[in-house]
Amino acid sequence: MITLTGQSLSLKQMKEVLYDNQKVSASETSLEAARKSREAVEIIVSESKVVYGITTGFGKFSDVLINKIMFKICSLI
Repeated sequence: MITLTGQSLSLKQMKEVLYDNQKVSASETSLEAARKSREAVEIIVSESKVVYGITTGFGKFSDVLINKIMFKICSLI
């Protein structure tokens, strides 16, 4: 079992997951970091802030705003 920490995933481990059906778990620390990141994104969206890649598109779509409804739809994918 490979434990994802957000810091130490090697190419060898990625290969094991992708090709050798290695099982994966997430460390509690990485899960807490993901929760905090999600909260930060939800605050940005709820306050209608313009933040590249969160409430806007990427690259040549960086001036295209993503509204709250689209954000919810995209977060389900």
